[in-house]
Amino acid sequence: MAEQISFASVLWKNFLTYDFLVFLFAIATAAMLLLTLKRANALFNVMNKIVYLPEKDSMRIVDDALKNVREFDVVYLRRKMMASYSLFSNFIMIFPLLGILGTVLSLLPMVTTLGQTQMQANFFSALTSTLWGLVFAIVFKAIDGYVSGRVEDNENAVQLYLQRTGK
Repeated sequence: MAEQISFASVLWKNFLTYDFLVFLFAIATAAMLLLTLKRANALFNVMNKIVYLPEKDSMRIVDDALKNVREFDVVYLRRKMMASYSLFSNFIMIFPLLGILGTVLSLLPMVTTLGQTQMQANFFSALTSTLWGLVFAIVFKAIDGYVSGRVEDNENAVQLYLQRTGK
């Protein structure tokens, strides 16, 4: 008679092996997300003072703000923001690959395994890393929608700033 394996026990067993690496990568991706948001907000705060102002008295306010903002600082903030955002976006795309890698690593022993129970266990093991890789990719891709909007806004603000200053 085949031993009954619960879904929770499979998740826990696999978490203690390869799935732990997927979770570590998720933590690294979350850290990159926070860094990207921090950098995007820093650039937004600088650019908001000189680009997005109401019409009334805006040119006087813009002129005052321009005196306090250096082109080097704006370009530097943009470069840092884009670098961390690029890493964050690339990290997201790695999760399905981690899942597929876990699947392959778990399926490889099935070649030499005899017996239905061990094959089922290996099959479930293969599916958990795929599950986690996809879950994290979906979550971070959803968050990417917000971050990419902020990054795009900042990019447009920097371009407008550079046009206004004639640089």
